[in-house]
Amino acid sequence: MKKTGNRIVAVLLALTMIFALCACSGEEDHANEAKPPYDSSSLDGEEYEAVIKLFEKNGFTNVRAEPMEDLIIGLLSKENTVDHVTVDGIENYSADSWYEKDVEVVVYYHSYEIETEEEKSEREAEEKAEAEKEEKAAKEEKQRQTEESRIKALVGKNVNEAKSVISSLKYTATYLHENTMEDFTSMMGYEEEGELSNWLIRKVESLDSENKTVTFYVNHTENIARIEQEDRQRKQLEEKLDPIDAWEAAQNYGKQQYPYGFKLHYLVGRLAESPADDNTWFLKATCTVENQYGNKYDATCEAKVTGTSDNPRVISFNVY
Repeated sequence: MKKTGNRIVAVLLALTMIFALCACSGEEDHANEAKPPYDSSSLDGEEYEAVIKLFEKNGFTNVRAEPMEDLIIGLLSKENTVDHVTVDGIENYSADSWYEKDVEVVVYYHSYEIETEEEKSEREAEEKAEAEKEEKAAKEEKQRQTEESRIKALVGKNVNEAKSVISSLKYTATYLHENTMEDFTSMMGYEEEGELSNWLIRKVESLDSENKTVTFYVNHTENIARIEQEDRQRKQLEEKLDPIDAWEAAQNYGKQQYPYGFKLHYLVGRLAESPADDNTWFLKATCTVENQYGNKYDATCEAKVTGTSDNPRVISFNVY
């Protein structure tokens, strides 16, 4: 019985040594080999750079990428994704197969067409020309904005200053009177500088930077002062006596003067509505008068009305 036990132990030791030798022999057999990280069909659609790193991590030393230049607009396949991989020229390889580490592994990936040197030169030339064009356009736009800003800033300046700026910018200017719209361009050409300094730019219109033309509306300082005074006077008078109340007072007065019929057309036939002084409105409009026989005739009515909105008073009334 003791001999039988010894024999079993001896057999087990022998088997252990055989397996160990086989294992060492197997490791030595694949020392210069490597296995693919995945089967061939498992890598389709992956980023090609990540696939290259997987093969290199598994021990392959000769891995390269091969662009397929098969994309047109990138709708069917995504750029830089794997189409297929070959190991030692084999496309349908297995992840369980061993290969020499230095066999060629080629990762084929989807890409757009790679331009030739000639195409690259042409593209770069076109891009340079386009960049120069855009730069030129940007400079022109900046210049245009600067010119327009300088011209718009002339509002409130006198004509002498305006003519100097317009000349430096090589623009052509038209000068129109602010109130009458009369063309004063010729006059602005021969007026003396001292007189031109009394004419101010009131408004800028029709500014055309492409054709370098502009229209200025001008007015004389004395006329501007008079208008501003009238505006102040009008606002002050409106606070005391609303012009509608003044018109109604004039119409009521007319009805008293012409009891057979009087109509003051102060809405559609208004001819004047201005302060006569700080307390009085000067009103002028067409009117229709009817006499005792029922005959009507058109005329013009002038009136002056003072007082307040609560108590307007007609101090002058004339129909002609």
